[in-house]
Amino acid sequence: MNTQIRDVDSHPITAPIVIDNDTFSKNFSGLTTGAEPNTGYAPETAGALMSPAFTAVSRELTVEEALAQVRAQARKSANIYTIYVVGPNNRLDGVISLRELMIAEPNRLVAAVMTHPAMCVTTDTDQERVVRVFQELDSISVPVVNEYQQLVGIVTVDDALDVQADEATEDLYFQGGLAATVGKERERSELMVR
Repeated sequence: MNTQIRDVDSHPITAPIVIDNDTFSKNFSGLTTGAEPNTGYAPETAGALMSPAFTAVSRELTVEEALAQVRAQARKSANIYTIYVVGPNNRLDGVISLRELMIAEPNRLVAAVMTHPAMCVTTDTDQERVVRVFQELDSISVPVVNEYQQLVGIVTVDDALDVQADEATEDLYFQGGLAATVGKERERSELMVR
């Protein structure tokens, strides 16, 4: 196994890593037993919430090369304003905004202009914790890594807001004595009309 890891580490990523939802579902669904069927991750976790459509570039690229790659993949990514920087074996090394990338000197390496991410979450991070991360940061997306610190997806602020709204609604139903019907919209509606 160590030989395989060394082989992977010796080949830097030279293209952005963008995986659309169909490809992700076809190739990665069901990797974890007991998880939601279409994501391979437990319900109500960052893994289940994340989008696999993100843009990442190798730290070994020049700014000019990175911009060309981001431009080529822009239509397939959920967010091109935040570009994740990966090192060997797709490990999350840093982040750079599209603005920062555009104003950087074209011949500089991405590694020289990137910043380290302020915070990332793991695939098993509870979705409520993900919402708190967004409350602490001023960001439109948060990177999601696996147990090897490999970048596997992003959670967008839109998804975090949906979770926050769902949790607030759940709390209201609980306070209103409708806790037994949380998640059962039809029953909840019937009880409220009576």
